Amino acid sequence: MKPVKFYAYFIFSLVFLWLSNNCLYADFHRYSLWGYNKITRSLTESQLGLQLFDNPEGIQLVKMPDGTEIAFITDAGWNRILYTQVNVEIEDEWTKAFGNYGQGNGQFHSPLGISADALGDVYIADSYNNRIVHLKYNWSSKNISFIRNMGVNLLSKPKDVYLWDNDTQQTSDDKLYVTDYGNQRIVKLDIDGNVEDVFPDGQPLIIYPCGIVRSGDFVYFVDIGKHRVIVLKDINGFSLEKIVNIEENGGWTGSMLSEIEVDKNGNIFIIDRLACKIIEYTPELNEFISKFGGSGYGPNKFIRLRDISFMKGKPNWMGTVEMWTYHSGLQYYSRRLSILSFTASKESFDASEDTGYADISFKIDDVAEVSIVVLDSVNQTVRTLINTITFPAGTNANVCTWDGKDEEGRLVLPRNFTIKMTAMDGYGNQDVKEILIRIKGIKIDIIRKKIFS
Repeated sequence: MKPVKFYAYFIFSLVFLWLSNNCLYADFHRYSLWGYNKITRSLTESQLGLQLFDNPEGIQLVKMPDGTEIAFITDAGWNRILYTQVNVEIEDEWTKAFGNYGQGNGQFHSPLGISADALGDVYIADSYNNRIVHLKYNWSSKNISFIRNMGVNLLSKPKDVYLWDNDTQQTSDDKLYVTDYGNQRIVKLDIDGNVEDVFPDGQPLIIYPCGIVRSGDFVYFVDIGKHRVIVLKDINGFSLEKIVNIEENGGWTGSMLSEIEVDKNGNIFIIDRLACKIIEYTPELNEFISKFGGSGYGPNKFIRLRDISFMKGKPNWMGTVEMWTYHSGLQYYSRRLSILSFTASKESFDASEDTGYADISFKIDDVAEVSIVVLDSVNQTVRTLINTITFPAGTNANVCTWDGKDEEGRLVLPRNFTIKMTAMDGYGNQDVKEILIRIKGIKIDIIRKKIFS
């Protein structure tokens, strides 16, 4: 199995100058460490003389209508929001901060989860103020303004908020899903902050909800106290769909599940904060796919991984937030497709027999167009088994069969053949795997020698 599906490519352009009102501006600069890219406390202190963060918790990446790519990051330690442009092709990179400690409008007390759309609406789980804060980002002025507080006298220590939206325009169908940690429940709000539904509503289900997302008709949230993910169906109200104990799937033992994210194809990504891993499942948590990361300071490693975000408008990019130390902090990844396994049911067979065939199976970590061909010893195509068909993530078993025949339906001569699989995702990323199959049998010239000798 190929465990690594993302390759680090994080270039947060951050050369800062302190200005008044807790704002930061930056000239363009790029940081690259040890062959991969990340932002750490040692980097910002040595290059900028700034610590930058105290305790970053949540991240949301958004590609705005003007093409700029913005990262919104909550800092629970300094009770503010940092937001920065991360498009490395533009030479006027900048960073600003909004908010400070307090209970007033535009102030925060331990901001945690964050969600935003391409229209500039930003929603913060202001945990210790027991509310959701609605902000507005203006991509022309690069400023954030306060809009409203939501869920006041309703929520208790909300951990996360997820905006289910149209992305191109705000509609009455847009919803906010909140993990109401102190009240041990999930709350759904309309875009104006009115309560539409809660879960559980009088049911004897003890939960400690942390991260939350929605994909299709399903809402997924992490029950941090029990190493599990609870799946709700949201059609005319919440209904319990299923409960998945993560430690019982894929040979994985969860230690502190916290946040959850979904990509554009509905694949689910769950953070184990202490193990510093990202666990991937197929849509609806039907199949464990793989895990990524680990504890450490090197490439593809994390320290107390906090949050992940696929970029809205550019979903093959992912940002991560981890504990802010001298060697850890923020990382940026480009997603690469992986063929996790590619197998045949037999290593060899006699094509002239009734059992003379081999079934082909594979496992991929994202939706991809797949082609499978049979090649001879000089890489000439003998048979096309699959010609550019789209398959979902996960295990695709017995997708095709080779019966030892060529394109014309003739049995091939006994020898070794290569079965080649090519998979390509929607971003042009490609992976290739090959397996060897031996066709057995007696060659005709040997039979002739026996007959006429």
